[in-house]
Amino acid sequence: VSDSLETPLDPELLRAVPLQVCLQGVGKHWKRTLRRSTNGESSFGVSTYGMSRKTDRIDYFFSHDWDTSRMLKWLSLLVMFNA
Repeated sequence: VSDSLETPLDPELLRAVPLQVCLQGVGKHWKRTLRRSTNGESSFGVSTYGMSRKTDRIDYFFSHDWDTSRMLKWLSLLVMFNA
């Protein structure tokens, strides 16, 4: 049994947000915001595609929920990464 979770992926599709971007602005990227799409539907979140960059690997993957405060997320990352 392999311990690897590797999955073949087109290199053009692999993107990531650098840690320093995740930490900047006292967690501003983790803020829950209400957006309206062009078809009138509402959705929560922030646009992160523009913050991401092509990469050949991802060192850490952050899974989160929008109910936890951005400050708690930001503080947790500061502690985890000794920032």
